[in-house]
Amino acid sequence: MFGGRVGRGDAKASLAFSVPVWLLVFRPLPALASASPDMGSYGLRLALGALLLCALFFGLSRLSRAPWFRRRFPLSGRCRLLGTLPLGRDALYIVRCGPEVIAVVSGRGGATVIGRWDRALWEKDDGDEG
Repeated sequence: MFGGRVGRGDAKASLAFSVPVWLLVFRPLPALASASPDMGSYGLRLALGALLLCALFFGLSRLSRAPWFRRRFPLSGRCRLLGTLPLGRDALYIVRCGPEVIAVVSGRGGATVIGRWDRALWEKDDGDEG
């Protein structure tokens, strides 16, 4: 997903994480296996699943701030917001993505690309204004 190769160690770690999660969330607890499902057990499963998702999100957010993670998966520098202009309920965004500069209008109906320019042409035109 981030351009790196997935090795066997990553697959084993993923499997080691996914099996307990599957057993916790989707398999009935042994004490409740014979009983009919009630709202209490459903609520407990729902709360544990939500807690697990929150813990996963918190862990990933902490991990993404680690310096070694940023060196391995550089996510910044590819796109940069050059300018924005509010237009009532809509907004015009000028974004630099790699070798292109893109103008996007975003509003209630979604986002629409209204223009694309070469980055060198954009920088040359930007310096011409006196």
